Amino acid sequence: MELLLPYLRLKSSAKSERVKEHVLQLAHGLLRSVRNPAAHLTLLSQLFAGLRGRDARAAHCAAFEELASLEAVQACDGLEELPAVARVLSALNAYSATELEERDYDTRIEAYSALPELLPRLTPQLGLPLLCQCIFDVELDDIALRASASHAIILLVKHAAQCAPPPPAAAAAAAATAPEKDGWGQLMATTLMPALKRALRLPVEMDGMRQQFIKLLGASLVI
Repeated sequence: MELLLPYLRLKSSAKSERVKEHVLQLAHGLLRSVRNPAAHLTLLSQLFAGLRGRDARAAHCAAFEELASLEAVQACDGLEELPAVARVLSALNAYSATELEERDYDTRIEAYSALPELLPRLTPQLGLPLLCQCIFDVELDDIALRASASHAIILLVKHAAQCAPPPPAAAAAAAATAPEKDGWGQLMATTLMPALKRALRLPVEMDGMRQQFIKLLGASLVI
């Protein structure tokens, strides 16, 4: 498994997408034999923002669901809700069973509607794949999904603000009761902010997408 991981970090291109698809298919079959499968959660989570092709994303969702189904992973502290997150992510990448190459909008919008109920139960580690998926959907040339994904990002940002660590004077007293709270702010800084910076450099013909990211930048100021 370790020998395959560098291929998932290849720079995005049509050729690398095919390579990543095959690697994810292999990973799907190998995860049950890996000694510490939870160690690969972060990399697999980040891929939700990078993979572009339908087949590659389908292989990715299958591998992610396989990872989430492993008892050794679910037993890890903070990962109890990983199966629910995996199901939501698969729904957010669903395609119509009757229309060729048509996204299943009903399933995707319904999955976005389920996020507010799921969010309070998540750790920053489980928020990462959802945030990456939302960033991917905002970057799509799809108004319906872009609006739903933007709303979901705003919910994540507000949740991060609510979980922000207290002022320095109170930080020491709160550390024992909320050791993971600063992770949400770090998640936004390392995942959302780079996406916002990229969006500000978009060309004029992609102004609609850039404007959407500017709104998200405004929302992120609450962190």
